Amino acid sequence: MSFEKPQPSSEIPSIKRLEGEAGEKDWTYKKLQKAVKYVIEKFWGDKFKVEGKENVPKSGSAIIACNHSSHLDPEFLIAAINRPIHFIGLQDKEFNPLYVKIFYKLAGVIGVSRNPLKEGGRDFVKKLQEVVKSGELIGVFPEGILEEKKDKSEIVEFKPGVFSIAKKYGLDVVPVRMSGTDKVRPHSQPRLLQKINIEPVEVKIGEILRQEGIKAPEDVRQAIIALGQKKSVDKTPEK
Repeated sequence: MSFEKPQPSSEIPSIKRLEGEAGEKDWTYKKLQKAVKYVIEKFWGDKFKVEGKENVPKSGSAIIACNHSSHLDPEFLIAAINRPIHFIGLQDKEFNPLYVKIFYKLAGVIGVSRNPLKEGGRDFVKKLQEVVKSGELIGVFPEGILEEKKDKSEIVEFKPGVFSIAKKYGLDVVPVRMSGTDKVRPHSQPRLLQKINIEPVEVKIGEILRQEGIKAPEDVRQAIIALGQKKSVDKTPEK
C-alpha cells in the first residue's frame, strides 16, 4: 500500500463522521466527548489526571501516539485532549461487536483491516488523506492489536505504521503515556463481560516530536517510555 502526500486545498472539507455535513460532524464529536467527560468526571473524579495538555498543537494535523493497555484507552484520550481525534482502529467483522462499531461511527475512526493491502486499503488511504488535509489530529496505538499483548502494561515494540504516516505526510508526533487503564478494564474475562474498576488513570502528554527528528518507530516508543519515568505533577483535566 502506498501513500501519496496530499496537496493543500481550500476546497476539501473535514471528514464526515456520520456522513453528514462538517457542522454535523463537529456536533457529533462534541456530544460524544461531552458524554465521555461526564462519565469519567462522575466516576473517576480526582482519580483521573492529565499532564501536558499544552503540548497538544492548537491547530493543524499531527499524530497522537499512545501506548495501549485497555479497550478504554480511546475514551480516556477523548477526555484528556480537547481537540477531536480520528483514531486508526481495526475494522474486523468478527473482532468488532456492535457497540464498537457505533463508537467508530461517532468518533470518526479511520478503519483499517488486518490486511490493508488486500482489503479496503484505498478507502483507508483516502480517509487518512482527508483528515490530514482538514488539519485534524490522528490517534494511533503503535503497539498494534491489544489482544496480541501478553502483558497489557508493558510497552512492546511499535509497528512501523506511525513512522510511515509521519514521514509520508510530514506530520509531527505527540507522544502520550497512559497508565492505569489495564486495571480499569482487566482482560481476565470475555470481552463483553469485562468488569470496569474505578482505578486511578494518568495521562502524560509529552513535547512534540518533530517529523524530521524521528528516525525510527523506536524513537517514539522511547519518548513514551520516558514519560512514564517523569515525576508526575498533580493536575486534573479541565472541565
